[in-house]
Amino acid sequence: MGALANPKAFAQEVSKGLQSLTMATLRPFTQNDLKSVLLGIEIVLREIRGEQIPAEDNMAMKEKNQRIMRLNSAAALVRGYCKQRKIII
Repeated sequence: MGALANPKAFAQEVSKGLQSLTMATLRPFTQNDLKSVLLGIEIVLREIRGEQIPAEDNMAMKEKNQRIMRLNSAAALVRGYCKQRKIII
């Protein structure tokens, strides 16, 4: 796939559920792309965890937790893919 244009925007799309990551979608990525995707995921995770949501707003809390869950799953998938393909990240 070459250079990934904006890994942070890609990670934000993953967190919102607009972009899904699978082993098949990771195939065209280079080693540097995978590193940048993982870095983007970690940056967006930190931003989401830092969001302050009122305790009584259950829907916003649920959405925040879903976004964290999607990003954690994506990060685990990227790490597993790299481990399987013996790609050092």
